[in-house]
Amino acid sequence: MKQRNYELLTKLFMDKLIPKDKKRSMPSFSQAVNIKNFYMKTKKNLPKKIFYDYLKILDSFEKVKRIDHFSNNLPNLLGNNILIEYYCSKKVIKCLKFISEKTNTN
Repeated sequence: MKQRNYELLTKLFMDKLIPKDKKRSMPSFSQAVNIKNFYMKTKKNLPKKIFYDYLKILDSFEKVKRIDHFSNNLPNLLGNNILIEYYCSKKVIKCLKFISEKTNTN
């Protein structure tokens, strides 16, 4: 594999996977999660085969940029890590609290 800036590709991929939702004021993935920490944690904690599959997805994503194909092919462990990182981030928790308060008052 060529040496690439996988942290930047991770940011682009994750922001396409979980974009900013203006209607519900939810942040994008990179606004909610520190991309560098996420990438390093993913590299450290995932099995090597799954991590290399992820790098292949990033390489392909750079060329094609269609997210629907790639989101369906994410390994389950990686998909779970993405969701956990996003929904456990302080910004998302704050937004979810605000949304729940807003709906409870209506």
